[in-house]
Amino acid sequence: RPLRGMVGLVLALLVFPVLADAQSLSSGSLRGSVVDPAGAPVSAAEISLEDARGALVRVIEADFRGRFSVPLLPPGTYRLLVEQVGYQPVRYLNVVIAAGQATSLTATLERRPPPIESVVELEATTAMASVAAGRLVSGSELGLLGRRLDVGDLSRGLTELGGVHDGRDGLMISGAGLPARWSRLVVDGVQEALLRHPGLPGEPASAPAFAREALDQAMVLNRAADNEWRGTPGSILAAQSRRGTGAFGFSPYVTFSGSSLGGAAEDNPADSSASSLQIGAALSGAMIPDTLSVYFRADYQRLQQPTAVPWARDATGAADPETDQPISLRNLVTNAALDNYGTNVSHFVQPTLRTWQGFSTLGRLDWRLGASTQLMVRAAGASWEERAPQVGSDLMSGAGVELEGQDISGVVGVTTSGQRSANELRVGVSTAKRTWTAPQALAATTLASEGAGFGIGSEFPAAFSVTTIDISDAFQIAWEQHQVKFGISAALRSHRQTYAWGTGGRWHFGNVDRFGEGQGDWMQVTNTGQAEFNTTEVGIFAQDAWQISPELQVQIGARYESYGLPSDKLGVHQPWVAATGIESGFVPSGGGLAPRLGFVWDGRGRSGLVVRGSVGLHYAAVDPAIFAEAMQFNGAGQVRRGQGTFTSWPAAPSAAQAPWSGTRLTIFSPDYEAPRTLKADFGVSRPLGAGTNITFSGGYNHTDYLLRRQDLNRAGRTGTAQGGRPVYGKLVRQGALVSAEPGSNRRFTDFDMVSGLVSSGYADYYEFTASLERRVAAGLTVVASYTYSKTEDNTPGLISGNPADQLNPFPEGLDGADWTDGRSDFDVPHRMSLSGEYVSGGRTPITLGARFRIRSGLPFTPGFQHGVDINGDGSSANDPVFLGAVG
Repeated sequence: RPLRGMVGLVLALLVFPVLADAQSLSSGSLRGSVVDPAGAPVSAAEISLEDARGALVRVIEADFRGRFSVPLLPPGTYRLLVEQVGYQPVRYLNVVIAAGQATSLTATLERRPPPIESVVELEATTAMASVAAGRLVSGSELGLLGRRLDVGDLSRGLTELGGVHDGRDGLMISGAGLPARWSRLVVDGVQEALLRHPGLPGEPASAPAFAREALDQAMVLNRAADNEWRGTPGSILAAQSRRGTGAFGFSPYVTFSGSSLGGAAEDNPADSSASSLQIGAALSGAMIPDTLSVYFRADYQRLQQPTAVPWARDATGAADPETDQPISLRNLVTNAALDNYGTNVSHFVQPTLRTWQGFSTLGRLDWRLGASTQLMVRAAGASWEERAPQVGSDLMSGAGVELEGQDISGVVGVTTSGQRSANELRVGVSTAKRTWTAPQALAATTLASEGAGFGIGSEFPAAFSVTTIDISDAFQIAWEQHQVKFGISAALRSHRQTYAWGTGGRWHFGNVDRFGEGQGDWMQVTNTGQAEFNTTEVGIFAQDAWQISPELQVQIGARYESYGLPSDKLGVHQPWVAATGIESGFVPSGGGLAPRLGFVWDGRGRSGLVVRGSVGLHYAAVDPAIFAEAMQFNGAGQVRRGQGTFTSWPAAPSAAQAPWSGTRLTIFSPDYEAPRTLKADFGVSRPLGAGTNITFSGGYNHTDYLLRRQDLNRAGRTGTAQGGRPVYGKLVRQGALVSAEPGSNRRFTDFDMVSGLVSSGYADYYEFTASLERRVAAGLTVVASYTYSKTEDNTPGLISGNPADQLNPFPEGLDGADWTDGRSDFDVPHRMSLSGEYVSGGRTPITLGARFRIRSGLPFTPGFQHGVDINGDGSSANDPVFLGAVG
């Protein structure tokens, strides 16, 4: 009998078709009920779904209980006309359908005697009744108040992401408390490249191929409960490209803005100006009504952004005896370089004019091939150049550096749906390239006492590219109260990286005078070559959404993921094994079984209260940049160091002046475990009236097995400094410069730093968000959001691109505790955003918008000045000044 029951269930799933609230990465659903003013159901009401322009999309009929459901709807803003004989017809405006979400609406009809010749129009009161909800950005909010055209500028109005803090452009520097490399951008259900320079971890990610005006909506998901979402410890920004609708329209635009910073030499010594030029056009419409539609957009943008003096302190403290005015550090450095070395460095010490110019385009075609099959084809691309980009926490100004970028993305999606089943197939192909060059090469040079630097940063030159083929398929079918979904995904990525921190060389001097005398330190990384490799990502999933009651749905499922790296790219370095007995060449793999559970309670009554929660595991692959580093430092990479007096600046010193050289290695621990994150969240939302919603949500993420860097070739303790601070190696002082004598801090002098990557890191992230949204077609729209978060981890130095900065300065512990265990480098506790928009009525409305936002700054640990490596471990940026209890 149990066997016959199982066979019957399988036959029911295969033969009887379903779809109540089908969930999808690229489609949404609508559900609701029709009632009278007393709350009694109005059966058999006719419901006409119209797009934002009034074109008819679908006609359905409510059941005998007044309930209705429309699955797999393209995301966007709709209108809902509800009619029944003997009742006043009502058209609800601004019904927002979001990808991966179920929109819930209760329509109220009042009895009216015939004849009825009018339709009442009301703002819709809706709620997102899904297991996992996120911050939705749609409508004019996508384009209003943006400085940059691309989707990266969205973070200026979001509190759910750790956005930029210093006026730069880009999507985020962190998501869910983790570095941005753990977060993902998904457009039309396919993962897109957020290609980043690993040496600039504090730089915000960007995606110029996707202009905000070319998108219909975007959603931030810090916790994605649906098993179709591929796991990531960070955040997901899911965006949907715009569809062509209605009659054909052509919309060109040109905008320009400019301003002068004025003639005050102190604020604007280069007398530069800021400007922005934007040109573009969009073409949209239906080639065949209700069958074939197209959308195409092209944009060009040029930005100019001047900067102030390149250092925090430009005055030297000394005064010119003739004018009694402070002496400019810029002039001192320029004169010292000319007088002592015959080199003109004025370009690198003056205020920098940063420029960005680029072109982007996006096109989409939607074709209804039949009653149950739809085809979507979308292509997007961007090409841009940037001069003098901001270079994160380094002392360099970015002068002399140029970036060329290119992104190309294409997606084909086929959706087939019936009464009770649906299938979505998505195929994506994309490539992303970033190339940083330095036509005016000048090795990075720092002055410890003045806290100044000039030349080309140690992160340059660099080149990166990634090409991805991504395929996914999800099939779902309904059976009684169950909606079962299962599927598979696969991604093949080809990576290429030509970069290692310090390949351009780096000079350290104590001050300007010692710079003129040539007394300081030199280091350079050589023989790293290019890392080229492929990675694979395969996943399968299954889940069941069980509608226990009309109000309560429980979702349970699991996803299995496997991440693959090439096994022949990391060889065993025999000299290191012979010297230490520590194996090298281990190739990590990742993945595992990730169960997820969630629920949503949707009152569906007049209160509109929605309560939801979820918990689940998410796995992550090895960061490709880390694997590339392991390939480049697998025995060929060398580090040259010199200390003393040099005469060759700015050229690299001779072997006689910099005689020490050691092999640098990066090794994965054989005990490697794939990073995994436990995510849990709980949220309550409720409409406060037409177009107004209030939401409270909280979440917790715990990530295990993050990689921590240990120096396996660090010498034993050679002494003790102030406060019991351990010292490794022989310290040498050259004015304000303090560093270890080359080779003295190494256990084996044939080797430089040997990075052992161990899966012993963790991160805890707590978050609470309160938001109020009032969205209307005309009148005042207000969006207010506040997020409090707290992030703790034991992975210091992730904001720096120098691998040595990620070392623990107290590897044996400090006062019996792990010094690295505490506030994260990416902890930004308070984030608030308030934006308003007023749209006047009439045929030619006027729009006014404003936004106010405030964020906490990044955490700061007081340390010694740049160039002071007080413990001799090879980093002058990881030594805290204060040791001991406070108070």
